[in-house]
Amino acid sequence: MHLALQGIENDVELTEVQVVDADTAARLGFRGSPTLLINGEDVDGMPAPEEASLSCRFYPNGIPSAKVIRRKVEEAR
Repeated sequence: MHLALQGIENDVELTEVQVVDADTAARLGFRGSPTLLINGEDVDGMPAPEEASLSCRFYPNGIPSAKVIRRKVEEAR
């Protein structure tokens, strides 16, 4: 992810959250790991699940590339 922000890292606020228990997962509406939210929106458009869990995340089209993440961050700025 940090590669996606190279050169603009001073222009964005990055917060990393470790989801280590079911209570935290439920409070955050956790979609599984890894999840990237940009201004609260999932980078891949996945809605928050009805029941969050501590699980691995499946991306049907593969994990978004640094290029895709960068584009989405710039669109959100």
